[in-house]
Amino acid sequence: MATTEKKQLLFVVNTGTYFNGLLAIALFFKKTGSYEPTIFFASHYPQIQAHGQRCAREQIATIVTDEYTEEQLTRRTIVGVVIEFCASIIRRPFFLELQRMYHSQRVATAVLRWVRPALLILAADNVSYDTALCVQIGHRFGIRSVLFPQWLADSSEPAEFFFDHPEYQVRTLFSRLISMLFPAWVHI
Repeated sequence: MATTEKKQLLFVVNTGTYFNGLLAIALFFKKTGSYEPTIFFASHYPQIQAHGQRCAREQIATIVTDEYTEEQLTRRTIVGVVIEFCASIIRRPFFLELQRMYHSQRVATAVLRWVRPALLILAADNVSYDTALCVQIGHRFGIRSVLFPQWLADSSEPAEFFFDHPEYQVRTLFSRLISMLFPAWVHI
């Protein structure tokens, strides 16, 4: 009897909320014996290290976007070089966001080329994250996508997205005053 190769599934995780829901689905597919799930941590968030350890205990492969080196990424294009140059010289939000998106595109392309999944699985199509970018690159490679939006976001989701943005930190006198006046707005 010939053994069949397991189909690769790539789960794109952007927040702790997404991880909790997608991990249960990844474990379900893994238990069938026909699928090999990989968790792609496409965005950095506070619990990422603990979630990576959980995947290791469950023997699920992980990829962390922050761990990609320049050599592992797709080659630069002329447009990309111009974007990076403009972002380094003209430190405006527009160019910095273009630079971030260009880097995200290169990482997602490298991940999809390396894993070659049969299916791309996401928790949501959310404008705050690069989910549409992953789907678009997947389509370019002939990879279908599916969304499993089975949970509701709570206050931790936006807090995780903005946790490292200085303008959302309670550090200035004004932000401390606002946090005392509206404690429900503060997420720790």
